[in-house]
Amino acid sequence: MWGRAFYDDDPKNPILADEYGIVISTSHHEPMMRAHVEWERYGSGPWNYVKNKEVLDHGLIIAVITTREALDRISRYLVINNREVMIKEYPATTIEEEVIRGITAEKDGVKGIICGPIAATTLEKVVNIPVISLRFEENVVLEALQKMMQKLLTGMEAFAVKFAHANILVTLVGFIVLLLWIKALHDCCPVGKP
Repeated sequence: MWGRAFYDDDPKNPILADEYGIVISTSHHEPMMRAHVEWERYGSGPWNYVKNKEVLDHGLIIAVITTREALDRISRYLVINNREVMIKEYPATTIEEEVIRGITAEKDGVKGIICGPIAATTLEKVVNIPVISLRFEENVVLEALQKMMQKLLTGMEAFAVKFAHANILVTLVGFIVLLLWIKALHDCCPVGKP
């Protein structure tokens, strides 16, 4: 916490933590998964809304509406075209939540919204600020397809193992039924007696 900015020091930090299943959080006074060190690096004045409201409200505030995992991978403050831009995070897991977060973001005073393509078409009709849709680059789609194939193949391998176990069980049950049938036949008609 002191002197470090987990998400800003190395953008791979939250990705690696997620891969290992480690939940990263911040203290009670560090909003939206961001360390106060980020404000020291990119902001001006105290990071205190009561004492520094004008500066904190100044500049462009852009809403990004997406999953928490995706939000954890982006920086909170950026400089674009020599202008400071603050990213205000709005996590959502459904299209309905994205639309609600978009309306909330407009009420919060953001200057624009970036969100998923389906929610963007709806939000453009209900808010009075610019809305930009996230675009999926080909490499992102290909990476997702590769991950899906790995899951499917892993699932198919697990099914094959279960099927093999089931096949062995069916064979064993069949063998037991055959033995019982032979015993019943033997009890009914002993060998050598008509």
